[in-house]
Amino acid sequence: MASRCAELNLPHQRAQALELTGNVAPNEPAPREREVSGLLPAGKSNRAVAAELAISERTVEKHVEAILAKLGFSSRSELAARRGRAGASTSSP
Repeated sequence: MASRCAELNLPHQRAQALELTGNVAPNEPAPREREVSGLLPAGKSNRAVAAELAISERTVEKHVEAILAKLGFSSRSELAARRGRAGASTSSP
């Protein structure tokens, strides 16, 4: 859980409270959106993400749109770069 919080730049306690209650703040990705966003930096297409999560390609498209809007990014590559930096800063040497 701490690594997911670090990826989203959320304080651990707040993320834990949101997860336990099932509530998500308006500008924070929902659990399924976080799941989708975790697959994007791997360079997976919407079709590949849809197949892996057993959802429609159109649903993935909508999740990606929501993720980008909530996080203030304009492209998938911008999201991937941000997630890559977050992962690098939290990994141990």
